[in-house]
Amino acid sequence: AVPPPLPSLEPHLAFKEKWARPTDCLYESHTFKECGAAFLSDQASGGVPAPKPFGLVVDHSRLQPLLASSGAGGSSGAPRPGAALRDLPAPCASFVDAMRREDGAASRLLAPLLTARGCLLRRLSARHLDRRSVRTLARALRSNGSLDSLNLSSNMVYGRAASDFAAALAGHASLTALDLDHNPLLDGGGAAVAAVLPSTPIRSLSLCFTGVGDAACDALALALAGDCRLRSLRLSGNRITSSGATSLAASLGKLAHLDLTANVRLDGAATAALAKALPASALRSLRLSGCNVDRKACSRLAAALPLSRLARLDLSSNHFSDGGSDELAWVLGGCGSLTALSLADCNIGDEGADELLEALADADAPPSVRSIDLRWNKLGSTHQGGRGVSGDPRADASSQKQRTAAERQTEHLEHTWQQAKAAGKPQKVYVPKWQREARKAAGGGGGTGPSAVG
Repeated sequence: AVPPPLPSLEPHLAFKEKWARPTDCLYESHTFKECGAAFLSDQASGGVPAPKPFGLVVDHSRLQPLLASSGAGGSSGAPRPGAALRDLPAPCASFVDAMRREDGAASRLLAPLLTARGCLLRRLSARHLDRRSVRTLARALRSNGSLDSLNLSSNMVYGRAASDFAAALAGHASLTALDLDHNPLLDGGGAAVAAVLPSTPIRSLSLCFTGVGDAACDALALALAGDCRLRSLRLSGNRITSSGATSLAASLGKLAHLDLTANVRLDGAATAALAKALPASALRSLRLSGCNVDRKACSRLAAALPLSRLARLDLSSNHFSDGGSDELAWVLGGCGSLTALSLADCNIGDEGADELLEALADADAPPSVRSIDLRWNKLGSTHQGGRGVSGDPRADASSQKQRTAAERQTEHLEHTWQQAKAAGKPQKVYVPKWQREARKAAGGGGGTGPSAVG
């Protein structure tokens, strides 16, 4: 039985799981700041014989069952993780410095934990390690067979260290989730990681903001085309172009989740290639937020959606306006698997919202979508405050962009001119000087109606 955390620590725990499991080890130096002294004081007053740093373990009870059941140490002469813990300095500044040295916690704690006989450690999160600590950790991973989740985001994994780390993962028997976000891997490191995927049971891989490009995508596509168990791939914020996206689209295989958010070098051709591969793939979630998806690409997606298994589609921050949203609205009734659609920040106006509302209210072909995100668009008052599309419980149109003064003035002038035209009589309409000059330069005259004045 795992003893509960100390009562004095419980209010300070900011993690989703307040009751720490003995098979978890959190190693994040950035969480151990000046407030760490308060945690050490709380532990000391709670009767814990050897206070442990909060940034290393949540409390003494979190690691004690692991040490007691791992069988590490003893007469075999193997290093005891408990001894490494007791040797760590208690003051905040000394502890942070120790984690950044070669003989710090990466060597004195993490390596013994990973290499201990009968190790029960399942999840490990290590951040802000230098290159030497990464190499130390890589050597320890070669003899570890217990980890199923490894998070090494925000470290110095690049160059030779990235290749050594990838080689250490080759043949790992239990690792299913790997997170290398915010490491400068570039194409070389990304390709090295992709090369070892077929020899591991990794099902979830995250390489967000690592600088990988088309060469890494080619290596990932090669791994996906082979005997690879990968089901979730996150590649947000990288240097991928339409060439790399096309390679991935040709080898989606059994991939269920693909995230290409914020790859600003992508264009409509990349979306078209992915749309062409959707009907034959097992993809359930596709994120293309901020990937320069245009109206033509939306039409390709609209043609493929009814034939795909896609349940979640994120097209936010692509400014295809009403034309692109109309293409999607017209096929919503035929998408039997789509349940969530994000069109936030796509410059959709009232006309696009009208089409979406009509599709959502279609009784003959009711769409399966349960949520549609329309925030940060340009919806007018007719679609806000419970009116129009905002009145549908499936649509979220809570926050909209404020129109500029020029947009409001142009809309007012257009409305005034339409009213005068419908009345069949000319009406003087004031046209600002900047508009008259712009129209004169374009050769279209200076007014908006038969009696425009300046």
